[in-house]
Amino acid sequence: MENEQNKIRSEISLLTKRLNELNAEKKQKINEITEIKKEIRRFLDNLKASKNTRPNIKEELTKLKEQRDAHNKKVKELINSLKGLRDEKTIIEKKTKNKTRINPLDLKKRIESIEEKIQTEVISFDKEKKLMGELKKLKGDFKDSGDLFFNRDKISILSKEIKEERDKANGFHNQIRALLDSNKEKNKEFKGFFKDLDNLREKETIKQKEISEIKTNIENLNAELNSKLSAVSQIKKNLVNEATIKKEYKKKMEEKIIEDKIKNKVKLTKEDFLIYQSQLNKSDE
Repeated sequence: MENEQNKIRSEISLLTKRLNELNAEKKQKINEITEIKKEIRRFLDNLKASKNTRPNIKEELTKLKEQRDAHNKKVKELINSLKGLRDEKTIIEKKTKNKTRINPLDLKKRIESIEEKIQTEVISFDKEKKLMGELKKLKGDFKDSGDLFFNRDKISILSKEIKEERDKANGFHNQIRALLDSNKEKNKEFKGFFKDLDNLREKETIKQKEISEIKTNIENLNAELNSKLSAVSQIKKNLVNEATIKKEYKKKMEEKIIEDKIKNKVKLTKEDFLIYQSQLNKSDE
């Protein structure tokens, strides 16, 4: 039974050592989780601060789109006007035929020259009649060439205005694209941020599971340890009972020997006498 007790004591020692190791491991895991929680909190605080300082891209985009669309609308209106001028130009060119290259200023000078000649010079009736015919034709050409000249001038001015409006629209469109690209990069940063945050939370979950497993192992070891301690206690109790029984048996045997000695009138030893006296005292009680 003592061998069994020693064996159980050895097992208890090993269990106690393992429990100490598990408790130390649990403490380490708890410290690791505490650090992970702190890092998660820092991430969340940075996210909150970033959201508070992040510009309202939706509002800015709306303004830029309104300005771009306004210039594009103006371009469409000007293009419609330009189409009307070009249609008008085609009609004038058909009327003037091969005279589209005549400079209206040259025609005007020629008209003024003929008018001055008629008014200041003495000329024959036939020559005057001829000059009046030429003057009438020149005035017709001047009107057609003037209309074409002013039409071309309007087309040139309108084309320039269309280009300016289109450039402005493209400028706002490029600002929109730049803003969207910038926001896209920021979104990538936020995605990376949330990915890191998810990784931290995953680590936290893993650590929690590890701690839960350690706690389960500690509970199992404590149960086993209590069982071993109970077994040792029972063995101790059994050993005490066994020693008591042996002691009682030894005492009874000694008493019987003394009784036999007295009965057979054998001289008692000092030790026998003390045992016998103890027996008498016990019977008096």
